[in-house]
Parts: sequence; structure tokens; C-alpha cells
Amino acid sequence: MKGKVLIVDDDPKIGRLLKFKLSKADYEAEYFSSGGEALEKIPRIKPHLIISDIEMPHMNGYDFCEQLRQDSRTANIPFIFLSGRTDASDQLEGLRLGADDYVCKPVKIDFLLERMAKVLERAARAKSFKSLADFSGNLSQMNLNDVMQIVESNHKTGELEFTTSEGRTIGRILFRKGNLIKAQFGVLEGAEAFYGLMDEEEGFFEFYGRPVNEPEQITITNMAALLQGSRLIDEAKSLYTIIRDLNVLMVSTAISVPPEVEDRSGKDRIHKILAMVEKQFTASEIINSGKMSRPRAASILAELLRNDIVGVFEENDDTQKTEQPYLLIEEWLLKVLSNIEARKMTGILEIGRRRVRERIFFNEGQIVNAFHGKAVGQKALYRIFAEKGGAPRFTPMPVVINYTIEQDLTYLIEDGNREVKTLKNLRKMTSDNPITINPENLEKVSRIKTRPGLKDVLTLVQQHGRVQDVIDASPITDLRTYNHLLTMVKLGVISIGKSASKEA
Repeated sequence: MKGKVLIVDDDPKIGRLLKFKLSKADYEAEYFSSGGEALEKIPRIKPHLIISDIEMPHMNGYDFCEQLRQDSRTANIPFIFLSGRTDASDQLEGLRLGADDYVCKPVKIDFLLERMAKVLERAARAKSFKSLADFSGNLSQMNLNDVMQIVESNHKTGELEFTTSEGRTIGRILFRKGNLIKAQFGVLEGAEAFYGLMDEEEGFFEFYGRPVNEPEQITITNMAALLQGSRLIDEAKSLYTIIRDLNVLMVSTAISVPPEVEDRSGKDRIHKILAMVEKQFTASEIINSGKMSRPRAASILAELLRNDIVGVFEENDDTQKTEQPYLLIEEWLLKVLSNIEARKMTGILEIGRRRVRERIFFNEGQIVNAFHGKAVGQKALYRIFAEKGGAPRFTPMPVVINYTIEQDLTYLIEDGNREVKTLKNLRKMTSDNPITINPENLEKVSRIKTRPGLKDVLTLVQQHGRVQDVIDASPITDLRTYNHLLTMVKLGVISIGKSASKEA
């Protein structure tokens, strides 16, 4: 027997069918038509998992879940909403109240069984770390990401304390109902302290359950904090490919910092780094200064070195060359995409702090669609690849959207990087150039009629008079549209003139 499952649904047909199907799958299932009745029977049944509808009379599913989470005897029972409500707001509300998963009706039993198994697996993993004093462990064996998953899945309220092997306290994180609200690491506080603790690979942690009445200091979600920390740590690693020895002195090599660099790394943080450079700090002293977390300081220092804003002071004439990565797509984004694929996550990755709204949709870790402003699909994904900076936020939820992307991640990265590299200079040179059609050649060229891609782009040329306008309006990727334009130039069907700025 895989476990006891309690089903709550006001529709007896659905409830009894679920009970029958789960019993055949080797679960011991009990069905109740209301949340009130289920609350009375839970102490006797002691279920390993609860599945509940939302829209029910007398007590809806939200109220039912909330009452369970407020009672210490039932607070840790894994809970899944099975509902006909498909709106993202309903799903987020269910997860906010403490549900472990949200499955939309109608649902295939195999899919539901798979989601149930994952929820029970997470719960079993969390219980294996429980002790009379909650749980503890070694950072060399379990990273902060794993610890956060245990705290979140058990909706823990309390303090996570970090100590050295000698027993000295180095930091702490506070949680309320599984949500990260405050962190302290040395002199750092808030999200910056959390990123510093993520970088710790040695020492011990202990979780103490206790009431937490301190004000909320960190307002982003657990997932957003972990994604941002992972990005910073990944960017920090690139510093070690640029300079071999962190004990070297740094020197300023530029009068000013470009606005795009300030936007990516933060103006105040950059000025703190540059102030330490002026005081002749070594790279190691800058990273460990305590002005910001080590991952943050190392990532900014790497950014300044790549943009020739600071350099390495050397007494001889041998200048140290920085390695240029082959991929133009930012490393933190590649890391996030790989992480989502490896964990087979379903939901939406939104990248904030960019000029337009950008979202990537995933189903079981695979990219299925993307939005970049008004652009959709593969075209939008490659535009997301081409941009810099941003703040990632992943929201787990069922994805109800047309699947327009079928290729795997490896292909998308290789093809997208090729497009980004090719268009890097072409956009600057020709985006404002006007296009004119040569009508005398239209009838002479049979290839236009036999190739749908060329015909589609030519139709857009007739509607728009500028290269960038045609590229924006085209449903295919920017590079493929540009190649079609070049083909028609060679055939003599269209002509691309000089932009007004160049003529001036």
C-alpha cells in the first residue's frame, strides 16, 4: 500500500471515481463530500495525502486548506488542489495558502498519480531530516537550496542558524510558514545576506521552530531569491577565468561607467567597488570586504573587467588578456534554463528589469513558448537571448497556452546564439534603412511564388517601408526574416536604401 489518501469533492461522481482509480493504483482512499466532514474524520484516518476541490458549498477548498494549516496536528499533511479553476490567480492563491500542488480538471489519472508521487516524495524527504530539535545538517553534504525545499514543503516557521565547524554563529535566516522573510550574514542583512549564505560550502546548519514576529525584510519569493543567488554565484565564477590570482591589485582604466553596466550591476554597488579600487584594494579584499555579498562583489568585478572599466595592476608589460566566452547568451540565463530543465519544472519564467515584458513558458522542463513584448514563440525566445541583465522570477503553475516551440534546449541555445552573433552588427547597420519593391522583377522571378517564406516576407515589405518594421512584423525569427530580405535583394525583387541618418 502506497499510502492513505483523503478525497474531498462535492461531486459524488468525481469523488467515487477518484477513490476507485486510486484504489487500483494501490492507495487506500477515503472519499468525503465536504470539508467539514473530512475535518472530523482526519484524526481517525491519519491520511498521508489530501486531495480537495475548491468550489464546494458551506466550506470551500481554500477555507478547508487554511484550517488544516492552522492546526499543528494537520499542518504538515501534503495537500493537492484538484479544481476546474484554471486561472493563474486561483492557482497562486492555492499555493499561497499552503497547498503542495495544484492540478486542473479534467485530469488524466496517470498525470495525477505522477503529481501525487512527487508530493509524497518531497514530504518523505523532509520527514527524514526531522528530529526532536527539528533538523540539522552539514553544508558540505546539503546546500541551502535543499534546506529551503524542506522548510518550504513543511511550511515551517522559525530560524535557520549557520555555524562554523568550531561552533561560531555566522548567519541566520528567518521563515514564516515556509516563506523567507529575513536574513543576516556578518554585517549584511536582507537579500544580500541570503546570497552570501548561499555561497557557503562548509559549516553546519540547524533549524529551530519558533514563533517569528520580526518584520518582513525580504519580499521576493523563495524561488526568486534562489534564482537570483544562483545567477550571482555563476557570474562570480567567471572572475576566476579572467584573473588567475585574486591577490593582485586592481586599477581604474576608464573615466566613466557606461549606463548599461550601471543598470545591470547597480550604480551604488559599482561606486563602492571603484572606491575600493582607488584605495588600492586587491581583488580578494574587494570580494571579502563585507560591503556586499561575495557573489555580488565578484560578479560586479568580473563585469567591470570585461568592460575595461578596471584592470589588473602588473609591474611588467605583459598585459593579462580576458577570455571571451563563445556563447553570447548570458551565463546566468543559461544556468536558470538548465536548472528548470533538470528539475522538469512546469510554469512561467518572467525576466524583469528589461525594456519590454519577457516570459518563457515551460512544461516538464521543456520550453514550449515565449513572449518578448509583442513577439511570440522562437522569435521571442531569441530576442530574450540577445538582451542583457534582468531579474528572473519563476512561478510554478500549469501552462495553458499554445505550444509553438518543439526543439530541445541544446538546439535552441546553439541556434539562438548563432542568431544573436549574426544580428549583433546587422541590426546597427541596417535596421533604419528603407525598403522599396522593384515591381518590374516580380513576375520574372518564379522562386518567389514557390517559396512561402519569401512570399510572406514580401507581403510584409508591401505593408512596411523599413527593415526593422518588417523584421518586427514577421512571425519567423529575426535572422530568418533578414535572410529572406537578402535573398530578395539578390533576386532584384527589392532594394534596401540608406537610412536618413547616414545620408545626413
